[in-house]
Amino acid sequence: MKFRKALDLMHEGSLLVQMNKAGDAKAWYLVPGGEIDDVVAQDLIKLKNVHPNNDGLFPGISQTWKMKS
Repeated sequence: MKFRKALDLMHEGSLLVQMNKAGDAKAWYLVPGGEIDDVVAQDLIKLKNVHPNNDGLFPGISQTWKMKS
């Protein structure tokens, strides 16, 4: 998925979620929306209006991000 489509989905309310895959691999998803590339996920996280939900297992390590208007 390209950055622009991912950005549109986040504007519509999709959450950016980091999940584990087999082994030590990590994957990024927009929920709803589907899997996205690591580069696209990192570009979304850099946006000023995308904020972590602080819902990770350890303080300060988020696993989901959302766009605030």
